[in-house]
Amino acid sequence: MQQGFFASRAAGIKEKAVLAYDSTSISTYSQNQMETRYGYNKAGDGLKTIKLLTLYSIETRQPIVFTKQPGNLPDVTAIENALKQLSAIGLGKAEIVTDNGFYSAGNLAAFLLAGFDFVTLVKTGIKQVKAELAKHGDALSKMSSICPLTHKRMA
Repeated sequence: MQQGFFASRAAGIKEKAVLAYDSTSISTYSQNQMETRYGYNKAGDGLKTIKLLTLYSIETRQPIVFTKQPGNLPDVTAIENALKQLSAIGLGKAEIVTDNGFYSAGNLAAFLLAGFDFVTLVKTGIKQVKAELAKHGDALSKMSSICPLTHKRMA
């Protein structure tokens, strides 16, 4: 029933959906939530946590899929679970947009291995990123990479 609800929410989205991915962990006193686990706790209060995941349509600005997962799951596992859920409701070709905190090699690999396109914030101080920026520095400094519209007007 839940997957049917999500599939109906996704039905109104274009074939190539662009989805914003949001993940947060919340502390809980509950003893009745089977997803509660001791793990990384941003609040530092020593309580068990639940990881809440929501995928929003950039087009409609509405949530498409939401779920709660055990609070001790690493980001990669949470992302893999979310990508499986997207495929199950027919959004296997979605492009994912994440906020900061998802640029680890494991998270990026999960997106790449699942075949999803993605946009994420990456710190330029990371060794691998620095190397790629240095390798492509000349191309990145051209006006066409800064503003593609300028390149089209100049042609």
